[in-house]
Amino acid sequence: LWNDKHKKADVIAACQASLRHLRLRHLDLYLIHWPVTGNSGDTVEPSIQETWQAMEKLVDMGMVKAIVQKMKEVLKYARIRPSVLQVEIHPYFRNEALVEWCAAEGIHVTAYSPLGSPDSATMLHRTAPVLMQDPAVQAITSRIGRDVGQVS
Repeated sequence: LWNDKHKKADVIAACQASLRHLRLRHLDLYLIHWPVTGNSGDTVEPSIQETWQAMEKLVDMGMVKAIVQKMKEVLKYARIRPSVLQVEIHPYFRNEALVEWCAAEGIHVTAYSPLGSPDSATMLHRTAPVLMQDPAVQAITSRIGRDVGQVS
């Protein structure tokens, strides 16, 4: 679910558009792309609760099998428990505390940016080396004749 489609009134149409573009009758997993909607400040508008409850309707309608978002908050009011959390995880940003919490809650974790994410490091004001430029990765690629993406 894209950032500009979080309002309750937009969720069904956004999912229907995705289904049309993908030529599918349902999605196995539907993710809220990013827990922001473009507004600034501490309050996300519309609220994550509004978005989550609209997405629960997608499950009720048979358009979606599973949905994902900010877990601790969602668990307070979710009628349909999240099954997967997709978060940034790579050797330079292991996100261990969140992964451990998800394991304790029985929530599967899948990684995005497993080869590193200089863009998100910049946006979130984190400093991190670039994994694909790591000397150890570079040495392995040279030794075995593989692309850096195959080694990382």
